[in-house]
Amino acid sequence: MDAKHRAKLEEALQLINEVCEELSVDSPLFEALSGPICELDEIVNPLEA
Repeated sequence: MDAKHRAKLEEALQLINEVCEELSVDSPLFEALSGPICELDEIVNPLEA
């Protein structure tokens, strides 16, 4: 993944996380976003061993 794509994905993740913070945990939108966003975040920002 090149730096341009990484920066765009990080920006998108930040915006989605801000929206999720405002949603109720019981919200269907929160539930729909939480799984894929966690997976995408792990790809964009892998934990360094």
